[in-house]
Amino acid sequence: MIELHLDNPPKTVKEAVEMLIVIWPPEELKKLASLSEADLSLCHFGIGLWIRNNFGLWAKNKALLEDAGEEHPDQASGVIIEMLWEKLQEK
Repeated sequence: MIELHLDNPPKTVKEAVEMLIVIWPPEELKKLASLSEADLSLCHFGIGLWIRNNFGLWAKNKALLEDAGEEHPDQASGVIIEMLWEKLQEK
């Protein structure tokens, strides 16, 4: 798992996705891309936990929570994972 200390975590889902594409290991992105949409919930304790901890969702990164359209970090990280997965499907 990547350890990251962000002074300025992403404020939008788009920023979060773009950041993940740059910093997340390519082999992990490939694994995520190979999942079916129905299986994205399997990412809750892997990349989902990482997103919640490193993008400040537990610290109430209000801008990112708002942009995700969710109040709870669990659901917000799910939105980010889904958008990342969709972006990876385009490649």
